[in-house]
Amino acid sequence: MYRQPINVDKLLPAFRVALSNFLGRAPLEESTIILDGPGIGCSSHIVLLALIGMERLIRLRAINFFSSSGYAGFFLDAKQKQQLIINRDDLTVFNRRNQRLHAIRFLLTSLLFVGSKLVCKSWYFRNHLLSDVLRSIVTGQYADSTIEDLPANFHFWTFDETTRQFCDIHPQSRYSHWTPSEVISSLVAVPWLYEPFEKDGHIFSDALSAHGVRDVFSNLRHDSNNVLFWHMNRDGRRANTLFVKGHHYKSGLIRVVSDFALFLSGMDNPEFDRSGEIGLFDITDE
Repeated sequence: MYRQPINVDKLLPAFRVALSNFLGRAPLEESTIILDGPGIGCSSHIVLLALIGMERLIRLRAINFFSSSGYAGFFLDAKQKQQLIINRDDLTVFNRRNQRLHAIRFLLTSLLFVGSKLVCKSWYFRNHLLSDVLRSIVTGQYADSTIEDLPANFHFWTFDETTRQFCDIHPQSRYSHWTPSEVISSLVAVPWLYEPFEKDGHIFSDALSAHGVRDVFSNLRHDSNNVLFWHMNRDGRRANTLFVKGHHYKSGLIRVVSDFALFLSGMDNPEFDRSGEIGLFDITDE
C-alpha cells in the first residue's frame, strides 16, 4: 500500500487557530491536554506541543499521553534538558532508521506478520524495540534516569493486565522510580503487535487496547474546565473539550492501518519524519 503523504505543514494554520482558542479560554493552570494514540506513523501531535512550547506546557494542569504519543513528551523534555543525540538532518530519515531497528525487509516482513497472525501468535515485535526507538533519539543518561525528574504534570497512561487496572504513571506516583525506557515500553505494548512489558511481577500493555479506556478519557475531560484533545477521529468543540484532528484522513483507523502497512512494507513515510523536524527543530517556544 502506498500513499502520497499530505505535508504536515498544511496542518499548522489549523493548529495555531485551535491553540489560540484553547489558550485564551482559561488559565494554563486550569487547562488539560489529552493525546490520543497516533499509531506508528502519525506524529503531528509533537508539532502541536511544540507550538505551545515547554514554558507553557509545564504550567498546564495536566498533559496526558496515551500509547506512542508518549514519545513526544520524552523527546521535548530531553530537548529542554539538552539530552537529544540527533540533529535535524537525522530526522529526515527517522522512519527508515526505525524500520532498520525493527529489521523490516521490503514486503517480506508484511508476509511474515500476516503469517504470525494466521498461527495466532499474540505479538510480533519484541518489547525492547520500544525503548530502542527512544534511545535512538535521547541519551542513555536520559533514558535510564527516573521519571521523578520529569515535569510534574506529565501523565503517561498504561494498562496493568495483572490487576486489570489503568495506571497513571507520573513523577509523584508509585511508579516514579521507573525510567523513561520502562515507561515507553509499557505505554506502547500494543497486544497484537508488541510483546507485553513485565516489571515488578506485573504485565503491562497499551491502554488504548483495554476495555474501559473511553471511561478514562471521559474522566480526564470532566476533571478540567478547558481541555485540548489531539485526536485521530474528532475535530471541533464539544462542551469543555476542543478536539484537534491530527491528520487529513476521514478515518483515524484507515490512517493507522495505512501507516502500519507502509511501515511493515519497508516504504517511506515523509510526513512522519517532517513532524519531527518541525516539532524538535523548526519551532521554538512561542
